[in-house]
Amino acid sequence: MSDAALKTALNDELAWTAGVDNAHVGVGVSGGAVTLSGEVESFPERWLAEHAAFRVRGVTVVVNEITVRTT
Repeated sequence: MSDAALKTALNDELAWTAGVDNAHVGVGVSGGAVTLSGEVESFPERWLAEHAAFRVRGVTVVVNEITVRTT
């Protein structure tokens, strides 16, 4: 799967994942390696986004750089 197709699949998965506001999560893909970035409201949301990425076929590793808004 190409990086562009994988990124599309990841964005779709995040959009369908309850508890994740995908508008605040950035996705980068390089050779199956995924980097998640952005800022979310809670630690469970951060965890849900990471696990959603692992559900997408073709993902080999996920680097979770999402920060949690503390204010």
